[in-house]
Amino acid sequence: MFTGDAVYLRVFNPGAELLYVSVLDVGVSDRVTLLTASEPAGIELALREHYTLGADEHGELRGLPLWWPEHVERDRPRLESLVVVASDQPLDLRALEAPGQAAADPLAGRPGRRLRSAAAPPRYGVYTVDFLVHPEPARLRLDGPYQLDLRPEAAAVLAGPTRRVAPRHGVRVHLDALARDEPAGPSGLRLDTLVVSFAKDGAPRLAARTRWFDAGARLDRGEGRERVLYRGPARHSLELAVWVSTPAGAPTLVELLADVADGGPTEDADEVDGLLVARAALRELPRGGSQTRATLLALELASRIFALADQRLARACPDRTALLRAAHLPGDRYGCARHPARGRLRVGDCRLAYEVRELARGPTRAR
Repeated sequence: MFTGDAVYLRVFNPGAELLYVSVLDVGVSDRVTLLTASEPAGIELALREHYTLGADEHGELRGLPLWWPEHVERDRPRLESLVVVASDQPLDLRALEAPGQAAADPLAGRPGRRLRSAAAPPRYGVYTVDFLVHPEPARLRLDGPYQLDLRPEAAAVLAGPTRRVAPRHGVRVHLDALARDEPAGPSGLRLDTLVVSFAKDGAPRLAARTRWFDAGARLDRGEGRERVLYRGPARHSLELAVWVSTPAGAPTLVELLADVADGGPTEDADEVDGLLVARAALRELPRGGSQTRATLLALELASRIFALADQRLARACPDRTALLRAAHLPGDRYGCARHPARGRLRVGDCRLAYEVRELARGPTRAR
């Protein structure tokens, strides 16, 4: 899980006895908070009733946002726990709340206060849901939507290998196959592609391509250089997007992104801050620092670049369709393979395939 993610918990009573359920949170700083404080004696659950923590008054799932305390170091993911206490009697568990320490068993040594007298002591069970929380928000999908989105989920970034040597001489990405169910229409067809990866110093490397197809032309024509989408370094992540539209004398994608490639952007003021902050954070990472954090920052920066590209394409080509988005991580060798391994990916009325290959010698600079 990542800071800013929302979580919910559903508790169900399958038995015949009335239960009183409370939920405590043991945060990344070991702070203990009673999340069901609105019912301090516990939520009453009769036979086959359930309770959802994180739902609003209408039953809609909203979730509880995860947050990272300012005084806790952001050096690594840390454990957080949701602790469910189910008892056969009302128990006030507010006494268990603590600013920064938690016992393994929330009731060990600090029993909750019974709200009614009973001949027998309360019977209770304690159930724990543990998960790791990453200190950085998962700002990985700021662009889109796409008709086919092959980007990995945020959890895959955390689960991947912590170290992976970047391809020594970089990679080449080329369009292996592209076809459409119908030939290009009377106005022809425009194809835009963008590939983004990163150099050793953390600077983004962009390769934007625009191709036009005349009316009636087949998309699968074109060999050699026309099929190469990117040739350059691969570090942190290697990402790709494909758009199609109707030609209308609009600038090429290279022209639309000229200021971004040169270090901008100089327009679209709303996007400037996010791009510059993400770029600075990636370039300022200490040498030999966390590969996971570097990958997360790279994914965020790339997503902002793709969002800006899509926004400018939408203005230049209002009928543009965002076909495909993919991202390859260090853990899968930056996607060095054909995608898909056989056949073609079906995206709307298009079918395509692309391939990533490791270069045997140094790449030329991507533009």
